[in-house]
Amino acid sequence: MDIIRENALDIVCGGGIYTFTLKRLGFNCVTGIDSSSVILKSAKTENFKKIDFRIGDFLIIIFLIICISLFYQERLFIILRT
Repeated sequence: MDIIRENALDIVCGGGIYTFTLKRLGFNCVTGIDSSSVILKSAKTENFKKIDFRIGDFLIIIFLIICISLFYQERLFIILRT
């Protein structure tokens, strides 16, 4: 199965370990979201282009993604990691 590697969203990204991995895997634009500004500050010190780190509440973001997905009737794949 071919994966279209355009945009990736890492929810609860922490220090960005998986966020940076998504960029290395070839995704064009990667966004990492976490609720801790302190942790995101350390993630932003890495020098990667087109990685956007933002502060946010993941429950609100997941709700919005589901609503948008249902509105546009697109498939939604959410991978939750522990």
